Amino acid sequence: MTNKICNPTNDEITKMPLGTKINEFEEKETSITALIIAKEQAEAKNVVMIKELEHYRNFFKISLDIFLTVGPDGMITDVNMAAENAVGIPREKLIGKEISTYVTDSHKVQAGHQQIIREGVIVDHELNLKHVNGATTPFLFNASSYKDSDGKIVGVFAAGRNITATRKAEDDLTHLKNNLTQLVKQRAEELILVNKELAFQNEEKKKRAAELIIANKELTFQNEEKADRAAELIIADKELAFQSEEKADRAAELVIADKELAFQSEEKADRAAELIIANKELAFQTEEKADRAAELIIADKELAFQSEEKADRAAELIIANKELAFQNEEKDKRASELIIANKELAFQSEEKADRAAELIIANKELAFQNEEKDKRAAELVHANEKLACQKEKIEKFNNQLECRVIERTAELESLNKELEAFSYSMSHDLKAPLRHIAGYISLLIKKYGSLFPKEGEHYLDMISFSVENMNELIEGLLHFSRSGRIDMNKKILNMNEIVNTLIQPIKEQEIERKIEFNIEPMPLAFGDLEMMKSVWANLIENAVKFTRKEDFTKIVIGANEEKDENIYYIKDNGVGFDMNYSSKLFTVFQRLHLRKDYEGTGIGLATVKRVITRHGGKIWAESKVGEGASFYFSLINRKGNEKTWK
Repeated sequence: MTNKICNPTNDEITKMPLGTKINEFEEKETSITALIIAKEQAEAKNVVMIKELEHYRNFFKISLDIFLTVGPDGMITDVNMAAENAVGIPREKLIGKEISTYVTDSHKVQAGHQQIIREGVIVDHELNLKHVNGATTPFLFNASSYKDSDGKIVGVFAAGRNITATRKAEDDLTHLKNNLTQLVKQRAEELILVNKELAFQNEEKKKRAAELIIANKELTFQNEEKADRAAELIIADKELAFQSEEKADRAAELVIADKELAFQSEEKADRAAELIIANKELAFQTEEKADRAAELIIADKELAFQSEEKADRAAELIIANKELAFQNEEKDKRASELIIANKELAFQSEEKADRAAELIIANKELAFQNEEKDKRAAELVHANEKLACQKEKIEKFNNQLECRVIERTAELESLNKELEAFSYSMSHDLKAPLRHIAGYISLLIKKYGSLFPKEGEHYLDMISFSVENMNELIEGLLHFSRSGRIDMNKKILNMNEIVNTLIQPIKEQEIERKIEFNIEPMPLAFGDLEMMKSVWANLIENAVKFTRKEDFTKIVIGANEEKDENIYYIKDNGVGFDMNYSSKLFTVFQRLHLRKDYEGTGIGLATVKRVITRHGGKIWAESKVGEGASFYFSLINRKGNEKTWK
């Protein structure tokens, strides 16, 4: 049995066993009073704490983020309204349930719970909560343990935030980045293909031009061949006329030879007749000699008988002897003449044979010449036919070449249109996604900037820088493309006015720098105003940019007037460059300095070279590392092209 001990308000303070002595009670009175006071103070504090807890409970209840408490055993001890909405289950049913029941990855819950028990806190722990309708929602949790007065963990307090929008933004950003990378890669490949096609067409154009030159040379050669054939034909005609004259002369000679042969035949006949007469005369003289001998015998006999007649007969005999001697001489002469006549007759026979042989040779020569004439005529006909065929081939080739030129021109025009369409596509299809990326990055920084760690902020800065750089590259490519396609409106240009107009804004922008511009008088130029402005703008901006690290900047701009061209120049005292790499200066995307040291896209000088080349000039540079750089470009002056300037 015990006795109750109460305070004045009849509240039970303690119980004492029956039989306890009063003096023992009195000894404990002081401690009981202290206990009562302590209890009342504790109850007052509890009231205050309950009010504060109720106050925080209201915040806890209406928060848009999930708040929940979990016991050491992993059972839910309390949740707010946001947690009820996340899983679709009332608070009363959630309390006392394991938290892993409402999470897709239970092992992550266990790992997180162990980390809290071990370290006392966990940050940015991602879990997917399951709704009763089957949907899952990503949440990012921060949690910490709370302990009793003995330091023992009595529970875990967790706060979670819905990161669906953030996840979607990250996915959209990743998707945009992938699309941009793919699009840039695709456009770069298309640009490479277009450049290859353009290079191929330029090669084709060069080949066609070479073929045209060869065709012209062939045509010139054929014309020369035609002229040679015509000259040969004229010579052949003259040769034929000469041979005809020769033939006529040979025929006349043959007629004369025939007449001579006939005359010689007549002479031969006359000589034969004379020989017959001479033979008859000789026979007669022989008979006369025999008669004279007979008469001499008779005379001798008569002399013997007629002594008186002896002197006369002697005289007659002397006369007869003389006559006989004369006749003998005449006989010898006739014999000599007969021999000569026979020789002459033999000679004439030989001459006749020679004339006959010459006549045969002349006839053969005439036949040969007639054959040659026929061959020449056939060759002339063949040459004319070949010339006509070649002329037809040349006309056909010229027609084909003209058609090819027309086709190539049409193809080039089509390619130019495609290139223009490609440039338009670059300016819209590429720049539009860039604007979207820049916009989303701005929204991310504005709305969720405080949630990103420093590393995340660095990544966003890098993306922004890349977007800006990509935009500059696209603008540079567009300007480079337009510089080779737009029509030029040439007129007389005052280079000093152009340069002074361009350097004035630079002086205002770079007011803190010590920059000295030395502009020398320059001769007039003939070209497109806007294009020439872009040339000077690029060169002046480069000079200002690459002298940035100098304490004092000096830029000299001037020109030298040569015979047929003007040489314009710009010189600076900047960082300069190694001349071994000067070939890269005027090539697209080629840079001789790091981007972190000097900004730029590597397109400006390529555009300058294209503009100067279109104006019929050249551009080059001279430099030494650390001693500045000098850029020169040439343009045809009035002396070099007076007609164009007028």
